[in-house]
Amino acid sequence: MFVLVKYGKPHPDPIVETASLSSVQPPEVYYKLHLPSKVIDKGFLSALQLEAVVYSCQQHEHFLQSNERAGFLIGRIVININDEKMKN
Repeated sequence: MFVLVKYGKPHPDPIVETASLSSVQPPEVYYKLHLPSKVIDKGFLSALQLEAVVYSCQQHEHFLQSNERAGFLIGRIVININDEKMKN
């Protein structure tokens, strides 16, 4: 497994990925996070966790046919995407 974000500290635990997930190329990372620098610098979230936050923010920029914003399941990471997006 490789992480596409170029910031953040390595994840502290071993990462396990299913064969089906590892066979698919992840989307390009283009979203620029606007989190407090200490979140990244002090390692509050690892690079892998930050990548999940980036993907959720990227997905939140897309609108569905119902005119609702698209979502992204991050699992155990809890963040308010609207707070992150308001900093743009």
